[in-house]
Amino acid sequence: MKTYIIPKKTLTLWRIRVVMLTVALLGIFFVIPLPKLAFIIIASVILFLSLLANFWYLPKFIKSCRISVFDGKVVITRGVLIENTHIMPFSRLIHSQTVQTPLARLFGLSILFLKAARFRLFIIDMSDEDITSLIDELGVGGK
Repeated sequence: MKTYIIPKKTLTLWRIRVVMLTVALLGIFFVIPLPKLAFIIIASVILFLSLLANFWYLPKFIKSCRISVFDGKVVITRGVLIENTHIMPFSRLIHSQTVQTPLARLFGLSILFLKAARFRLFIIDMSDEDITSLIDELGVGGK
């Protein structure tokens, strides 16, 4: 049995993404002509949700992600409030695809999509070496 661990730099990457989204949303609401009180309420809600995501949800979600490969199947478990476990046998896998955004490339991370006949599963940002190792172990084409 081989277990893959989500690297700590994935948390940093997702925190940067949340901050970028927060700045974009605040910029949009700053440009829209709103009463001052409405803008303050909206900005407060956006900032609260951003802080909640960065300091509570994302660390718990990243820590909850477990990817294991054994007995001819890949098992992916993740979730904060509701834990989901996905089991995909190697025999059902048709295709794998890696996706890398420019920001993820700076961190050396990629997302892996696993495709079966009626099911598509993704594995959040892992190191490129782990992705390559996992694709080789699964025996399906990537990139």
